[in-house]
Amino acid sequence: MGEEKDPVKKSDIPKYWKGNQKNYELLVSYSRKDSVLALNLLLKLKLLDKRIALANVSGTLLQDILDSGETTKIENLLLREFNKEDFILPCRPDKVEVSRRDKLRKIGLTGGYVIEPDKGLHSSVIVLDFKSMYPSIMRTYNMCPTTLIMGDDVEGSHHSPTGARFVPENVRPGIVSEILKKLMEERGKVKKEMKDVTDPDKTRALAAKQFALKIMANAFYGHFGYPRAKVYSLDIANSITSFGRETIKKTKNYVEKEFGYKVVYGDTDSVMVKVPFEELDDLKRVGDEIAKKMTATLDGIMELEFEKAFKRFLPLTKKRYAAWYFEVQKNEWKEGMLAKGIETVRRDWCDLTSETIQRILDIILKENDVPKAVKYFKEIVTNLVAGKVPIDKLIVTKTLTKRPKLYANIQPHSELVKRIQKRTPAEAPGVGDRIGYVIIKGSDLLSRRAEDPTYITENGLPIDSRYYIENQLLPPLERIFTALSISKDDLISTVKGQTVLWDKNKLMNGINNEPKEIKSVSINDVKGLICKKCNKIYDIPPLSGLCECGNTLLFSSPKGPANSISLN
Repeated sequence: MGEEKDPVKKSDIPKYWKGNQKNYELLVSYSRKDSVLALNLLLKLKLLDKRIALANVSGTLLQDILDSGETTKIENLLLREFNKEDFILPCRPDKVEVSRRDKLRKIGLTGGYVIEPDKGLHSSVIVLDFKSMYPSIMRTYNMCPTTLIMGDDVEGSHHSPTGARFVPENVRPGIVSEILKKLMEERGKVKKEMKDVTDPDKTRALAAKQFALKIMANAFYGHFGYPRAKVYSLDIANSITSFGRETIKKTKNYVEKEFGYKVVYGDTDSVMVKVPFEELDDLKRVGDEIAKKMTATLDGIMELEFEKAFKRFLPLTKKRYAAWYFEVQKNEWKEGMLAKGIETVRRDWCDLTSETIQRILDIILKENDVPKAVKYFKEIVTNLVAGKVPIDKLIVTKTLTKRPKLYANIQPHSELVKRIQKRTPAEAPGVGDRIGYVIIKGSDLLSRRAEDPTYITENGLPIDSRYYIENQLLPPLERIFTALSISKDDLISTVKGQTVLWDKNKLMNGINNEPKEIKSVSINDVKGLICKKCNKIYDIPPLSGLCECGNTLLFSSPKGPANSISLN
């Protein structure tokens, strides 16, 4: 929203509460703005609209919608509809039954089918999606606890790939199937109405209603496999996913055999198909054609539809991919960037990492220029090693959740707070404050090399560029480049004819992160052990007496690694 919170640290609140009039007024202003910001977020994201719509659709109190999970909404809806048919729902399972179900679920519930991705950068990929796949499967095969056959077979029954059987609709329409029919048909009416409505308030209400109808319909599959559910059936949950897996496999085979196009990826309820066209309208035309012909081969109300087009598509592994997509909205093509399973922003990453990931994805997907992306990464590494990256881009932030001395393990932010408490006690952060730190060079444990950015600037301390390359940049970006057949060695070497920046995990190029080795150090200065070759730090020596890389260990100290120690 372009707004910021007032600059009051959580640890300052008690002090301001008991402080003078100025402090008290600052605390009041801070609290008032926090409340207004929260309200504005609620309104901007239209969160209350969706909750009210969910309450109306499920017959649940608004307070319960806010406080409870999916189970409450589904069970309220089931209770209402089962009651109409003179059925009584089972009681909520006790701990013993939940434990039994949990064990069965872990070994007996199989999820959706994911097609192994065809790795590499693809152009012109169409995304075909099954419309409400799981609800459609349940309706097509009349799935419901009231239709599940427990004894002798019934003529015309639906047989799932897992062996479960359901009576046909002419014997007994499933109550759950009927609920889903109402939800899905009502959503279709609402979406159709939205196209003709111009009043923004009415459009907003309809959008919330169709969202609620969608959420409710899609929640049934998960409910049947949830161990704490009143209406629980592993047979139904497994039947749903087994039909889903068969449908995805059938679609892949049909597309590749009948059309000759390659399915480069598929995930639970959609397939991505590479086609020999570039124009968006051509991609949609071919997508609609495939969807129409495939739908004609499916059972019941199952329907495949064209969802969007990927100008560029980069699958990394199952459930992880990036894409530059285009979809039709109100008869116009709208574009966007999609990164599924690829975290472009994380709290334990500095801004440099997030910005580099996003820029590299833009270069790869929008500009279709992989060499330029590699060059860009090398420029970032070169600037980092040369100290040309602004320090504010290297700050990592973590919240201090308890007093520093109560941390069982050494943490960078808690160790930094300990040092600030000694240097300037009055300015030391408190519990609940977010601590920003930067890792500096040195031979001490990494957690003890976290330092305050302002202190670094004032004292001219050197940044540990190696840490930022190894722990911030490489982990996320190596996965992206590996999918393009670019190795770590390719990434961390410079342009042809220049010096290699990285050689066997050591930065060269005239800049060395390793402190100069000294002959001896006082035992009081020893902070652990450090490998002579790879710089790995150990709190206690390994049983072998050597580093895991097989090389000699030295004594680590603030003055540098040492061969021996003195008792003086």
